[in-house]
Amino acid sequence: MTRSKQQPSRGRRWLAAFGALVLVVMAGLVPAASVSAAADPTNMVLVWNENAVSVLSAAPTADPPGLGNAPPLSPLHLAMVHGAIYDAVNAIDGGHQPYLDGLSAPSTASKAAAVAQAAHDVLLGVMPTTPAAVVTRVNNMLTASLGLIDPGQPKDNGIAIGAEAAAAMLDARSTDGRFDVEPFPTSNDVGRWRLVAPLNLNVFGQFATVTPLTMTAPRQWRTGRPPELTSPEYAAEFNEVKALGRQTDSSRTPAQTLLAGFATANPLVYMNKACATLQRPRVCRPPSRHCSSSRRAWHQPTR
Repeated sequence: MTRSKQQPSRGRRWLAAFGALVLVVMAGLVPAASVSAAADPTNMVLVWNENAVSVLSAAPTADPPGLGNAPPLSPLHLAMVHGAIYDAVNAIDGGHQPYLDGLSAPSTASKAAAVAQAAHDVLLGVMPTTPAAVVTRVNNMLTASLGLIDPGQPKDNGIAIGAEAAAAMLDARSTDGRFDVEPFPTSNDVGRWRLVAPLNLNVFGQFATVTPLTMTAPRQWRTGRPPELTSPEYAAEFNEVKALGRQTDSSRTPAQTLLAGFATANPLVYMNKACATLQRPRVCRPPSRHCSSSRRAWHQPTR
């Protein structure tokens, strides 16, 4: 297994919906009948998507603990996890354009082992420091996943290419600017954004300039400016927000209030639950760890 370089390939625009659709792509790359190892678990991508979402979104003080990444950092880190998974499986399976060039592995390598190792290594490498409790948790997840795979050279080769794909991804994103401190510009002038007590939150401004995963530039799909302050359009939109958004005597319906509360939650969790539900195979729970039918998959997400 070799890696010649760690730069994204020129044609990476084909992954334009990377953050939202990568789960669908991943699930399709781990077929029910694996040729690399007859006993390979077939649902490892879904298991590690669930693991990654939990680790990235849970607070360090939660039980079990996590990294506490808030949007927009958590979706970026999840995309890095799945990008490494994709490249690791594609290095084994072939036939698809890689995200990062230069990875290769024997076609007999265990895809399940590659998925688990790649996801594990990226999760432990996305932050400058990782709490010891989170390290222990993610290590236990890896042990549980690899314990489902028969020992031998295919498993060893899968672990190796998973580690290589993770290292390539972490290296490629090491200077992407996601940890820079760039507050948004503020002003008390009319029509400008101003801080509002008591929170006065002004964070994540760096994501306006962070290196994109698949776009050519951060401003590629930038929205247009709001209407002029003196225009009827601005007045109508302002009054609508005021009428619907105020705490008391609002004109919104109970359903709109519930929707507003839903929208304030971490979208990483809900988006991926929806995607995983769409892709989840039928569950069977036989005495052994593998199902006899290739149409089914044994599912055991790990805490």
